[in-house]
Amino acid sequence: MRIINVKQPLNEADIAEAERELGFPLPPCVRDHYLRWNGGQPEPNFYGEPAYTSVHDVLPLTGKGDDGSAVKSYHVLVVDKRLMPPRWLPFAVDEGGDYFFVDCSKRHGDVIYFRGDYWFDEKDRCVVDLKVTFAEFWTKLQDK
Repeated sequence: MRIINVKQPLNEADIAEAERELGFPLPPCVRDHYLRWNGGQPEPNFYGEPAYTSVHDVLPLTGKGDDGSAVKSYHVLVVDKRLMPPRWLPFAVDEGGDYFFVDCSKRHGDVIYFRGDYWFDEKDRCVVDLKVTFAEFWTKLQDK
């Protein structure tokens, strides 16, 4: 797996600043990921069962303007709208705009897929536990 179109590289100080803004520390696997890749598009990008979707964009942790960053998305989706529990950081979106979250309250960061189209009618179908850690998530991506 590789990620193309990566945004401005981050350093430890950038990560520490993001953690201060989020209000919690990132698991080591998430920190390492963002030190290597800050946003972009993964190749390959298809995630099979149980999500059956493509990872369209990996959100940069922070960035200029901060509009599409993980930190900004966390504040909108988790803090403001309360769609997800605290410490669930959105880190990627599929081509339909649904989010992948990493549970930062766990050392290895469990990954959850949020299907927003079920939000109003079938909330039990919105949240899909992929039953993988953050590191395992990237190994599961394949060509469609």
